[in-house]
Amino acid sequence: MKKRVAKKYDQCLEVSQDNKKYLNLSIKRSKGLLPHMEVAKAFSKLLKKDLKSKTTMLDVGCLSGHFLRTFREKNNKNFFYQGLDPFNLHIDAAKRVWEKDKNSSFKVGWAQKIPFKQKKI
Repeated sequence: MKKRVAKKYDQCLEVSQDNKKYLNLSIKRSKGLLPHMEVAKAFSKLLKKDLKSKTTMLDVGCLSGHFLRTFREKNNKNFFYQGLDPFNLHIDAAKRVWEKDKNSSFKVGWAQKIPFKQKKI
């Protein structure tokens, strides 16, 4: 008999929540101990023309905020980064890694129910 998996928003919670090996890789990338991910570099190029100083960026599924390091290094802009992830252990790790960064913030939440008021552009 197969064990029933708890789901929220039709996603298997244990896939990311229990994958501490991947979280540790994310932490090392956030600290600059591992190279940037290719996808993070590609997104950074796409954002280059739209990312301006004082922009607020929301990263949904941020883990420990490893894309933040790439975006900062590749774009050299003074933007505010808001990381959102459904797992406390990911957000706790992000808060530890980025505790001295005044232009970043991390919050527990789901993409399907983003916990921020919508701002009009």
